[in-house]
Amino acid sequence: AFPFSAPRFTPEDEQKEIESMTDGEKQQAIDDMRGITTRNHKIVETPQMIHQKKEELQRALQLLAPAEKSVYEEALEKCPPEVFERECEPLRFLRAEQFDASQAAKRICAYWQYRKKIFGPLKAFETMTLSGCMSEDLEAIIARWDFTHLCPPDEKGRTVFYMDRSRRGYASEGISNAGLLRLLWYV
Repeated sequence: AFPFSAPRFTPEDEQKEIESMTDGEKQQAIDDMRGITTRNHKIVETPQMIHQKKEELQRALQLLAPAEKSVYEEALEKCPPEVFERECEPLRFLRAEQFDASQAAKRICAYWQYRKKIFGPLKAFETMTLSGCMSEDLEAIIARWDFTHLCPPDEKGRTVFYMDRSRRGYASEGISNAGLLRLLWYV
């Protein structure tokens, strides 16, 4: 446990917020989460289109050069299936690339390449939790958590997390640069 008590946004709080939103606000929130609010056009997702694009993504992954997809294939082999499915859900990558399957395939492979580079060849394929891939950094993070702050909740009651970079020199004692990078990836 961390040495502070963070405000919690409960499922009940989330439901109240959703109920208070207009249809337009709900759609804007969905678009924000999917990263499509700055695009010139909106893609209408249907179950058929999603299914087709997931199939296209699988074909695009097969067409990539072996060197480009080697870490992705390693993740398929080494990750427990539930970890891989949760942390590499194809729809997230497709949405990030406006349903361009070729670009989504490259993004998935880049994700695993960076993850392996940051977490190393063993931890990269563990679950993204404090007891999984973050376990080696946990003690240092807890000991020097004072360079992070929980700000007052925003107008919707969501927790705002802030890292005070001016305190990094003091706070990062005991946390390696690699550990700090893993923390930033995790957060």
